Amino acid sequence: MFTVNNFIKGITNSTKLSVEQTEFSIILSRIGYALLDDEEEQIRVGEVPLEEILSLCEKLSNEYKYENAILSTDKTYEIAVQSNNKSSFPSAFRDQNPYETSDHHYFFTLSRASVEYFFSTFCHFAKNAECDFDWGFVRLQPSEEITSLEHFFNAFKLVTVKISSPTHHTIASFNHMLNSYLFNVAYMINATFSVYNFSESKRAFRRRIRRTGQLFPYKTYKQELTKYYHQAITTDIPFTQYLAFFHVAEFFFQTISEQEAFQEIEAFITRPSFSPYKKDDVKCFYTMIRKRMLNQRDDGVWKENVGLLLCLKKYVPDILSLKNTILAIDSASIDYYKNTTVAFADDGKTIDFDADISTIYEHMRDRVYAVRNAIVHSKEGNKLRYEPFKHDKQLAKELPLIRGIAEEIIINSAKPMGLDFTE
Repeated sequence: MFTVNNFIKGITNSTKLSVEQTEFSIILSRIGYALLDDEEEQIRVGEVPLEEILSLCEKLSNEYKYENAILSTDKTYEIAVQSNNKSSFPSAFRDQNPYETSDHHYFFTLSRASVEYFFSTFCHFAKNAECDFDWGFVRLQPSEEITSLEHFFNAFKLVTVKISSPTHHTIASFNHMLNSYLFNVAYMINATFSVYNFSESKRAFRRRIRRTGQLFPYKTYKQELTKYYHQAITTDIPFTQYLAFFHVAEFFFQTISEQEAFQEIEAFITRPSFSPYKKDDVKCFYTMIRKRMLNQRDDGVWKENVGLLLCLKKYVPDILSLKNTILAIDSASIDYYKNTTVAFADDGKTIDFDADISTIYEHMRDRVYAVRNAIVHSKEGNKLRYEPFKHDKQLAKELPLIRGIAEEIIINSAKPMGLDFTE
Protein backbone atom coordinates (compact mmCIF):
# COMPACT_ATOMS: atom_id res chain seq x y z
CA MET A 1 0.00 0.00 0.00
CA PHE A 2 2.69 2.51 1.00
CA THR A 3 4.33 3.07 -2.38
CA VAL A 4 5.36 6.03 -4.51
CA ASN A 5 2.93 4.98 -7.25
CA ASN A 6 -0.02 4.81 -4.86
CA PHE A 7 0.90 8.18 -3.39
CA ILE A 8 0.97 9.80 -6.84
CA LYS A 9 -2.26 8.13 -7.94
CA GLY A 10 -3.95 9.16 -4.71
CA ILE A 11 -3.02 12.80 -5.29
CA THR A 12 -4.43 12.81 -8.82
CA ASN A 13 -7.63 11.01 -7.69
CA SER A 14 -8.42 13.33 -4.80
CA THR A 15 -7.10 16.74 -5.88
CA LYS A 16 -6.96 18.86 -9.02
CA LEU A 17 -3.21 18.50 -9.14
CA SER A 18 -1.19 16.58 -11.70
CA VAL A 19 2.04 14.79 -10.78
CA GLU A 20 5.13 13.98 -12.80
CA GLN A 21 7.80 11.65 -11.39
CA THR A 22 11.44 12.29 -12.21
CA GLU A 23 14.60 10.54 -11.12
CA PHE A 24 14.96 12.60 -7.95
CA SER A 25 11.55 14.11 -7.20
CA ILE A 26 7.86 14.37 -8.02
CA ILE A 27 6.75 17.62 -9.66
CA LEU A 28 3.31 19.01 -8.76
CA SER A 29 1.27 21.16 -11.16
CA ARG A 30 -2.22 22.54 -11.41
CA ILE A 31 -4.31 23.70 -14.36
CA GLY A 32 -4.39 27.42 -14.98
CA TYR A 33 -5.57 29.67 -17.77
CA ALA A 34 -3.63 32.09 -19.90
CA LEU A 35 -4.88 35.64 -19.53
CA LEU A 36 -5.11 36.45 -23.24
CA ASP A 37 -6.45 33.38 -25.01
CA ASP A 38 -8.14 31.63 -22.03
CA GLU A 39 -6.38 28.36 -22.87
CA GLU A 40 -5.46 25.81 -20.23
CA GLU A 41 -1.85 25.63 -19.10
CA GLN A 42 0.05 23.67 -16.49
CA ILE A 43 1.26 25.84 -13.63
CA ARG A 44 4.03 24.43 -11.50
CA VAL A 45 3.19 24.25 -7.79
CA GLY A 46 6.43 22.74 -6.53
CA GLU A 47 8.28 19.49 -6.10
CA VAL A 48 8.97 16.96 -3.36
CA PRO A 49 12.28 15.07 -3.10
CA LEU A 50 11.81 11.40 -3.92
CA GLU A 51 14.17 10.51 -1.07
CA GLU A 52 11.65 11.85 1.45
CA ILE A 53 8.85 9.80 -0.04
CA LEU A 54 10.88 6.58 -0.15
CA SER A 55 12.00 7.06 3.45
CA LEU A 56 8.40 7.52 4.59
CA CYS A 57 7.27 4.51 2.58
CA GLU A 58 9.83 2.34 4.37
CA LYS A 59 8.87 3.66 7.80
CA LEU A 60 5.15 3.10 7.25
CA SER A 61 5.61 -0.35 5.74
CA ASN A 62 7.70 -1.52 8.69
CA GLU A 63 5.80 0.05 11.60
CA TYR A 64 2.24 0.97 10.63
CA LYS A 65 -0.98 -0.36 9.23
CA TYR A 66 -3.81 1.67 7.66
CA GLU A 67 -7.36 0.34 7.62
CA ASN A 68 -10.77 2.02 7.76
CA ALA A 69 -9.09 5.45 7.81
CA ILE A 70 -7.15 4.45 10.95
CA LEU A 71 -3.35 4.65 11.00
CA SER A 72 -2.02 2.58 13.86
CA THR A 73 0.77 0.67 15.54
CA ASP A 74 0.45 -1.49 18.63
CA LYS A 75 0.69 1.61 20.82
CA THR A 76 -0.52 4.48 18.61
CA TYR A 77 -3.74 5.38 16.87
CA GLU A 78 -4.70 8.22 14.52
CA ILE A 79 -7.99 8.92 12.76
CA ALA A 80 -9.44 11.89 10.86
CA VAL A 81 -12.33 13.79 12.42
CA GLN A 82 -14.59 16.61 11.31
CA SER A 83 -16.25 19.38 13.25
CA ASN A 84 -20.00 19.19 13.70
CA ASN A 85 -20.15 22.81 14.83
CA LYS A 86 -20.74 25.67 12.42
CA SER A 87 -17.30 27.05 13.23
CA SER A 88 -14.16 25.45 11.86
CA PHE A 89 -11.05 24.38 13.75
CA PRO A 90 -9.19 27.58 14.65
CA SER A 91 -8.33 26.41 18.15
CA ALA A 92 -6.85 23.15 16.92
CA PHE A 93 -3.96 24.93 15.20
CA ARG A 94 -2.89 27.35 17.91
CA ASP A 95 0.26 26.94 19.95
CA GLN A 96 -1.75 26.14 23.07
CA ASN A 97 -3.96 23.27 22.01
CA PRO A 98 -7.06 23.05 24.25
CA TYR A 99 -7.67 19.49 23.10
CA GLU A 100 -4.46 18.00 24.53
CA THR A 101 -4.58 15.80 27.61
CA SER A 102 -2.46 13.10 29.20
CA ASP A 103 -2.41 10.87 32.25
CA HIS A 104 -0.65 7.65 33.23
CA HIS A 105 1.50 7.94 30.09
CA TYR A 106 -1.52 8.01 27.79
CA PHE A 107 -1.63 10.99 25.44
CA PHE A 108 -4.63 12.36 23.54
CA THR A 109 -4.68 15.30 21.16
CA LEU A 110 -6.76 16.74 18.37
CA SER A 111 -4.63 18.64 15.88
CA ARG A 112 -3.43 18.79 12.29
CA ALA A 113 -2.90 15.36 10.76
CA SER A 114 0.60 13.95 10.93
CA VAL A 115 2.80 13.58 7.87
CA GLU A 116 2.38 9.80 8.19
CA TYR A 117 -1.41 10.08 8.21
CA PHE A 118 -1.52 12.41 5.21
CA PHE A 119 0.72 10.11 3.22
CA SER A 120 -1.24 6.98 4.17
CA THR A 121 -4.54 8.62 3.27
CA PHE A 122 -3.28 9.66 -0.16
CA CYS A 123 -2.07 6.09 -0.73
CA HIS A 124 -5.55 4.89 0.23
CA PHE A 125 -7.10 7.26 -2.32
CA ALA A 126 -5.24 5.39 -5.06
CA LYS A 127 -8.03 2.79 -4.90
CA ASN A 128 -10.81 5.35 -5.34
CA ALA A 129 -11.11 7.17 -8.64
CA GLU A 130 -14.33 8.94 -7.62
CA CYS A 131 -13.34 10.69 -4.40
CA ASP A 132 -15.71 13.28 -3.01
CA PHE A 133 -13.91 15.45 -0.47
CA ASP A 134 -14.08 18.99 0.86
CA TRP A 135 -10.55 19.17 2.24
CA GLY A 136 -8.85 20.28 -0.99
CA PHE A 137 -5.81 22.36 -1.72
CA VAL A 138 -6.57 25.36 0.49
CA ARG A 139 -3.59 27.06 2.09
CA LEU A 140 -0.94 27.53 -0.57
CA GLN A 141 -0.27 31.15 -1.54
CA PRO A 142 0.06 32.00 -5.28
CA SER A 143 3.75 32.90 -4.93
CA GLU A 144 4.53 29.96 -2.66
CA GLU A 145 6.22 26.83 -4.01
CA ILE A 146 6.24 23.42 -2.33
CA THR A 147 9.68 22.09 -1.39
CA SER A 148 8.98 19.16 0.96
CA LEU A 149 6.35 16.62 1.98
CA GLU A 150 5.48 18.53 5.14
CA HIS A 151 5.16 21.73 3.13
CA PHE A 152 2.82 19.96 0.69
CA PHE A 153 0.62 18.56 3.47
CA ASN A 154 0.41 21.95 5.15
CA ALA A 155 -1.56 23.11 2.13
CA PHE A 156 -4.46 20.86 3.23
CA LYS A 157 -6.91 21.16 6.06
CA LEU A 158 -7.28 17.83 7.80
CA VAL A 159 -7.53 17.25 11.54
CA THR A 160 -7.01 13.98 13.40
CA VAL A 161 -7.27 12.57 16.89
CA LYS A 162 -4.00 11.01 17.99
CA ILE A 163 -3.73 8.55 20.85
CA SER A 164 -0.55 7.00 22.21
CA SER A 165 -0.39 4.48 25.01
CA PRO A 166 2.35 2.86 27.09
CA THR A 167 1.03 -0.63 26.32
CA HIS A 168 -0.41 -2.59 23.43
CA HIS A 169 -4.11 -2.06 22.56
CA THR A 170 -6.40 -3.47 19.92
CA ILE A 171 -8.16 -1.21 17.43
CA ALA A 172 -11.44 -1.91 19.25
CA SER A 173 -9.91 -0.69 22.50
CA PHE A 174 -8.55 2.44 20.82
CA ASN A 175 -12.01 3.07 19.32
CA HIS A 176 -13.51 3.06 22.81
CA MET A 177 -10.89 5.56 23.94
CA LEU A 178 -11.68 7.74 20.93
CA ASN A 179 -15.42 7.80 21.63
CA SER A 180 -14.89 8.64 25.29
CA TYR A 181 -12.35 11.34 24.47
CA LEU A 182 -14.65 13.00 21.92
CA PHE A 183 -17.50 12.97 24.43
CA ASN A 184 -15.29 14.68 27.01
CA VAL A 185 -14.30 17.30 24.43
CA ALA A 186 -17.98 17.98 23.73
CA TYR A 187 -18.81 18.04 27.44
CA MET A 188 -15.93 20.26 28.55
CA ILE A 189 -15.33 22.53 25.54
CA ASN A 190 -18.74 22.39 23.83
CA ALA A 191 -17.10 21.34 20.55
CA THR A 192 -18.40 18.25 18.79
CA PHE A 193 -16.42 16.08 16.38
CA SER A 194 -17.19 12.88 14.52
CA VAL A 195 -15.10 10.46 12.51
CA TYR A 196 -14.49 11.79 8.99
CA ASN A 197 -16.10 9.62 6.33
CA PHE A 198 -13.98 9.97 3.19
CA SER A 199 -16.51 8.04 1.12
CA GLU A 200 -19.33 10.57 1.50
CA SER A 201 -19.96 14.06 0.24
CA LYS A 202 -19.57 16.75 2.89
CA ARG A 203 -22.05 19.16 1.38
CA ALA A 204 -24.75 20.57 3.64
CA PHE A 205 -27.98 18.59 3.75
CA ARG A 206 -30.17 21.68 3.58
CA ARG A 207 -31.82 21.95 0.18
CA ARG A 208 -32.23 25.42 -1.26
CA ILE A 209 -35.31 25.41 -3.45
CA ARG A 210 -36.66 28.16 -5.67
CA ARG A 211 -40.23 27.77 -6.87
CA THR A 212 -42.40 29.77 -9.20
CA GLY A 213 -45.69 31.05 -7.82
CA GLN A 214 -47.13 33.88 -5.77
CA LEU A 215 -45.83 35.44 -2.58
CA PHE A 216 -49.08 37.25 -1.76
CA PRO A 217 -50.66 35.62 1.35
CA TYR A 218 -54.23 34.61 0.50
CA LYS A 219 -54.41 31.99 3.28
CA THR A 220 -53.85 31.91 7.02
CA TYR A 221 -51.52 29.09 7.98
CA LYS A 222 -51.37 27.66 11.49
CA GLN A 223 -48.42 29.30 13.23
CA GLU A 224 -47.80 26.17 15.28
CA LEU A 225 -47.01 24.40 12.02
CA THR A 226 -45.06 27.12 10.26
CA LYS A 227 -42.71 27.46 13.25
CA TYR A 228 -41.71 23.81 12.87
CA TYR A 229 -41.34 24.31 9.12
CA HIS A 230 -39.03 27.31 9.59
CA GLN A 231 -36.97 25.33 12.10
CA ALA A 232 -36.53 22.50 9.59
CA ILE A 233 -35.41 24.55 6.60
CA THR A 234 -32.94 26.70 8.56
CA THR A 235 -30.76 23.82 9.77
CA ASP A 236 -28.28 21.52 8.03
CA ILE A 237 -28.79 18.66 10.52
CA PRO A 238 -30.97 15.89 9.02
CA PHE A 239 -32.03 14.68 12.49
CA THR A 240 -33.46 18.09 13.41
CA GLN A 241 -34.95 18.61 9.97
CA TYR A 242 -36.82 15.32 9.94
CA LEU A 243 -38.32 15.68 13.40
CA ALA A 244 -39.38 19.28 12.76
CA PHE A 245 -41.19 18.27 9.57
CA PHE A 246 -42.73 15.27 11.36
CA HIS A 247 -44.08 17.54 14.11
CA VAL A 248 -46.20 19.28 11.47
CA ALA A 249 -48.16 16.06 10.93
CA GLU A 250 -48.02 15.06 14.59
CA PHE A 251 -49.87 18.25 15.54
CA PHE A 252 -53.13 16.71 14.23
CA PHE A 253 -52.78 13.12 15.48
CA GLN A 254 -54.95 13.42 18.59
CA THR A 255 -57.72 15.63 17.24
CA ILE A 256 -58.06 13.83 13.94
CA SER A 257 -58.21 10.42 15.66
CA GLU A 258 -60.92 11.69 18.03
CA GLN A 259 -62.92 13.27 15.21
CA GLU A 260 -62.79 10.07 13.17
CA ALA A 261 -63.96 8.03 16.17
CA PHE A 262 -66.75 10.49 17.03
CA GLN A 263 -67.97 10.54 13.42
CA GLU A 264 -68.10 6.76 13.32
CA ILE A 265 -70.03 6.66 16.60
CA GLU A 266 -72.42 9.39 15.48
CA ALA A 267 -73.02 7.68 12.15
CA PHE A 268 -73.76 4.39 13.90
CA ILE A 269 -76.19 5.64 16.52
CA THR A 270 -78.09 7.96 14.17
CA ARG A 271 -78.96 5.30 11.63
CA PRO A 272 -82.69 4.80 11.37
CA SER A 273 -82.23 1.08 11.90
CA PHE A 274 -80.39 1.49 15.21
CA SER A 275 -82.31 1.09 18.45
CA PRO A 276 -80.79 1.26 21.94
CA TYR A 277 -83.52 -1.19 23.01
CA LYS A 278 -82.41 -3.95 20.63
CA LYS A 279 -79.88 -6.29 22.17
CA ASP A 280 -78.21 -7.09 18.83
CA ASP A 281 -77.85 -3.37 18.01
CA VAL A 282 -76.28 -2.64 21.39
CA LYS A 283 -73.95 -5.61 20.96
CA CYS A 284 -72.84 -4.37 17.52
CA PHE A 285 -72.33 -0.89 18.96
CA TYR A 286 -70.21 -2.32 21.79
CA THR A 287 -68.10 -4.35 19.34
CA MET A 288 -67.53 -1.27 17.21
CA ILE A 289 -66.50 0.82 20.26
CA ARG A 290 -64.23 -1.91 21.56
CA LYS A 291 -62.50 -2.25 18.19
CA ARG A 292 -62.07 1.52 17.98
CA MET A 293 -60.61 1.74 21.51
CA LEU A 294 -57.83 -0.69 20.56
CA ASN A 295 -56.27 2.32 18.84
CA GLN A 296 -56.22 4.32 22.08
CA ARG A 297 -53.83 3.96 25.01
CA ASP A 298 -54.93 3.83 28.64
CA ASP A 299 -54.09 7.53 29.06
CA GLY A 300 -56.47 8.48 26.26
CA VAL A 301 -53.79 9.21 23.67
CA TRP A 302 -54.46 7.67 20.27
CA LYS A 303 -51.84 5.52 18.58
CA GLU A 304 -49.49 7.59 16.45
CA ASN A 305 -49.40 5.30 13.45
CA VAL A 306 -53.20 5.47 13.24
CA GLY A 307 -53.18 9.25 13.60
CA LEU A 308 -50.50 9.57 10.92
CA LEU A 309 -52.50 7.54 8.41
CA LEU A 310 -55.65 9.58 9.09
CA CYS A 311 -53.66 12.81 8.82
CA LEU A 312 -52.22 11.79 5.46
CA LYS A 313 -55.63 10.87 4.06
CA LYS A 314 -57.22 14.11 5.22
CA TYR A 315 -54.53 16.72 4.62
CA VAL A 316 -52.67 15.09 1.70
CA PRO A 317 -55.71 14.23 -0.42
CA ASP A 318 -53.99 14.63 -3.80
CA ILE A 319 -51.16 12.12 -4.27
CA LEU A 320 -50.20 13.66 -7.61
CA SER A 321 -49.74 17.03 -5.94
CA LEU A 322 -47.51 15.45 -3.27
CA LYS A 323 -45.53 13.63 -5.97
CA ASN A 324 -44.92 16.88 -7.83
CA THR A 325 -43.91 18.59 -4.58
CA ILE A 326 -41.34 15.87 -3.88
CA LEU A 327 -40.01 16.08 -7.45
CA ALA A 328 -39.55 19.84 -7.03
CA ILE A 329 -37.45 19.20 -3.92
CA ASP A 330 -35.40 16.34 -5.39
CA SER A 331 -36.11 14.89 -8.83
CA ALA A 332 -34.46 11.54 -7.94
CA SER A 333 -36.48 10.90 -4.78
CA ILE A 334 -39.57 9.28 -6.32
CA ASP A 335 -37.49 6.52 -7.93
CA TYR A 336 -35.43 6.19 -4.74
CA TYR A 337 -38.54 5.59 -2.60
CA LYS A 338 -39.84 3.09 -5.14
CA ASN A 339 -36.69 0.98 -5.22
CA THR A 340 -34.94 1.48 -1.87
CA THR A 341 -35.99 0.65 1.68
CA VAL A 342 -34.71 2.59 4.70
CA ALA A 343 -31.36 1.12 5.69
CA PHE A 344 -31.57 2.04 9.37
CA ALA A 345 -35.29 1.47 10.06
CA ASP A 346 -37.48 -1.58 10.44
CA ASP A 347 -40.58 -1.59 8.23
CA GLY A 348 -39.24 1.27 6.09
CA LYS A 349 -41.22 0.10 3.08
CA THR A 350 -40.78 1.20 -0.50
CA ILE A 351 -43.38 3.56 -1.95
CA ASP A 352 -44.64 3.18 -5.51
CA PHE A 353 -46.51 6.40 -6.29
CA ASP A 354 -48.16 4.68 -9.24
CA ALA A 355 -49.78 1.98 -7.08
CA ASP A 356 -53.38 2.08 -5.85
CA ILE A 357 -54.22 4.92 -3.46
CA SER A 358 -54.73 2.83 -0.32
CA THR A 359 -51.36 1.09 -0.77
CA ILE A 360 -49.58 4.43 -1.29
CA TYR A 361 -51.03 5.85 1.92
CA GLU A 362 -50.20 2.75 3.97
CA HIS A 363 -46.63 2.43 2.67
CA MET A 364 -46.06 6.15 3.05
CA ARG A 365 -47.28 5.95 6.65
CA ASP A 366 -45.11 2.91 7.35
CA ARG A 367 -41.96 4.48 5.91
CA VAL A 368 -42.37 7.84 7.61
CA TYR A 369 -43.25 6.30 10.97
CA ALA A 370 -40.42 3.76 10.76
CA VAL A 371 -37.88 6.52 10.13
CA ARG A 372 -39.29 8.59 12.98
CA ASN A 373 -39.09 5.63 15.38
CA ALA A 374 -35.53 4.81 14.31
CA ILE A 375 -34.56 8.40 15.08
CA VAL A 376 -36.40 8.80 18.37
CA HIS A 377 -35.96 5.37 19.94
CA SER A 378 -32.32 4.51 20.60
CA LYS A 379 -32.82 1.44 22.79
CA GLU A 380 -30.43 -1.47 22.54
CA GLY A 381 -31.75 -4.57 20.86
CA ASN A 382 -32.14 -6.28 17.53
CA LYS A 383 -34.18 -3.53 15.89
CA LEU A 384 -32.54 -1.22 13.41
CA ARG A 385 -32.00 2.34 14.58
CA TYR A 386 -30.51 5.57 13.36
CA GLU A 387 -26.96 6.41 14.46
CA PRO A 388 -25.95 10.09 14.38
CA PHE A 389 -23.47 11.03 11.62
CA LYS A 390 -23.24 7.40 10.42
CA HIS A 391 -26.69 7.49 8.82
CA ASP A 392 -26.98 11.21 8.03
CA LYS A 393 -26.64 10.65 4.30
CA GLN A 394 -29.41 8.02 4.26
CA LEU A 395 -31.61 10.14 6.51
CA ALA A 396 -31.16 13.13 4.19
CA LYS A 397 -32.72 11.06 1.39
CA GLU A 398 -35.90 10.78 3.48
CA LEU A 399 -36.26 14.55 3.83
CA PRO A 400 -37.98 15.27 0.46
CA LEU A 401 -40.82 12.90 1.41
CA ILE A 402 -41.43 14.27 4.91
CA ARG A 403 -40.96 17.86 3.73
CA GLY A 404 -43.46 17.36 0.91
CA ILE A 405 -45.95 15.89 3.38
CA ALA A 406 -45.43 18.77 5.82
CA GLU A 407 -45.95 21.35 3.07
CA GLU A 408 -49.15 19.69 1.87
CA ILE A 409 -50.49 19.55 5.45
CA ILE A 410 -49.70 23.23 6.10
CA ILE A 411 -51.31 24.33 2.84
CA ASN A 412 -54.38 22.09 3.04
CA SER A 413 -55.09 22.90 6.70
CA ALA A 414 -54.96 26.66 6.03
CA LYS A 415 -58.00 28.94 6.02
CA PRO A 416 -58.77 31.96 3.80
CA MET A 417 -57.03 35.13 4.90
CA GLY A 418 -60.31 37.04 4.69
CA LEU A 419 -58.85 40.22 3.22
CA ASP A 420 -61.20 42.81 1.78
CA PHE A 421 -60.47 43.30 -1.94
CA THR A 422 -63.58 45.38 -2.73
CA GLU A 423 -61.76 48.71 -3.03
